[in-house]
Amino acid sequence: MLRLLTAITVISLSGFLTWELWPVQVLMMTTFWAAALMHGARLDRMLRRLVVFLPFVLGVGLGVPVTQHGEWAWQWSLTILCRSMVAFFAGIWLIHVLPFPELLIALRRAGVPPVFIASLAFMHRYSVVLWEELARLKTARKARSSRLSWWRTWTTSASMIGELLIRAWDRAERVHRAMLARGGAKI
Repeated sequence: MLRLLTAITVISLSGFLTWELWPVQVLMMTTFWAAALMHGARLDRMLRRLVVFLPFVLGVGLGVPVTQHGEWAWQWSLTILCRSMVAFFAGIWLIHVLPFPELLIALRRAGVPPVFIASLAFMHRYSVVLWEELARLKTARKARSSRLSWWRTWTTSASMIGELLIRAWDRAERVHRAMLARGGAKI
């Protein structure tokens, strides 16, 4: 419970800090980064996750100076970046110090609604199925294509994500029907 509260507190505190206190943001970010590394996070995996996370943050952050004018717009943009990085590294740290079953228990003790906790548990349980489906799609793509240009690789990956979402939706429908057939209540 303490680890979860620590992450939530630091992320919330980061959200309240003003632009002038950016060194504190950087200190919180590097502290969680170092703590995650000390608790077994691998640097290469952390960087890969960061590469996926950063385009979204940069898109939101750069949206402020593009739509607004003035020096404060760039300050807001950098503030968004700093806050997001603190939350990212706090999340990475939390993943490594709090196993998922303990997270569910901590959330239950914190008074989180049971429907949310059950949804998280189902999400965790079915993520393995999703990764297996993704592996099948990657194998099929590799079998059908040889060396692709970066543009073709990108478009193929985008369509693969769409196909994965469709397959996940279909599987969710089948699981729902199976639960109803076994006497589950309709939501």
